[in-house]
Amino acid sequence: MLGYRAEQALMKKWEKKYKRPVFTNGQTQVNAFRALKAKRIVGASYFPNDLNKTFARYFVDAGFNVLDMKGIEIAFDKVQTLASTEVYRFIKALVLKQKKVEAIYMLGPAWRTLDIVPLLEQDLGIPVVHHLTAQSWEIQKRLHVRAPLKGFGRLLEEMP
Repeated sequence: MLGYRAEQALMKKWEKKYKRPVFTNGQTQVNAFRALKAKRIVGASYFPNDLNKTFARYFVDAGFNVLDMKGIEIAFDKVQTLASTEVYRFIKALVLKQKKVEAIYMLGPAWRTLDIVPLLEQDLGIPVVHHLTAQSWEIQKRLHVRAPLKGFGRLLEEMP
């Protein structure tokens, strides 16, 4: 992973070279947190701690206060076997250990967790940035499309 600043420089270089807009998953998530006006975040993943520290550093370098970034302990090849309710419990416990959390970050495409996004938002009263919803939101913004979707969290429902 390049890190936030190096990634920004590379994207500008590619945009200049190819004369096309370029963005990364990380950028969609940063933009989503900014649109939601969230600075204090808690992150959850299924990755080991060293990788979580790398992702946390990316968001710190982008201007966020990462209160915690933890991975649920599971072998990578077993991630898809996790019930979303287990992930919900894991994330809720992480958030409740912190004070003044403004948003939740759910990292990773392998777990099946879109169904818990609205439940987490309802129960904890804060928005969730899930990588899939952040990508969909960013693409709509870049294409100047506004097609809100219910059932996937505040980001897609409100389209801030």
